[in-house]
Amino acid sequence: LGCGFMTLSDTQKKELQIRNGVEVVGVKDGKFRDAGIKEGFIILEINNTPVNSRDDIESIYNAIMNNPNKRKMMIVIGIHPNGKEDYYAVNLADN
Repeated sequence: LGCGFMTLSDTQKKELQIRNGVEVVGVKDGKFRDAGIKEGFIILEINNTPVNSRDDIESIYNAIMNNPNKRKMMIVIGIHPNGKEDYYAVNLADN
């Protein structure tokens, strides 16, 4: 996906008034950058599934890639560091 993920502390979640989330860090060339996701974006959910860890993201990714009947797409919903909500469509197909 071209980036790393950092688990949020309970304090960070409280400050942002969210229950779950993972911060995007170390964005490099890859699917997330191609979709417009920038460093600091906090992923709240992917494909209607709440995200709390890197493992959650990996599990969702693997489910998408291993399902031959599903479009290879992640709908990522989250917030920017300034609190603005946003969403991104991440195309996982090789094209």
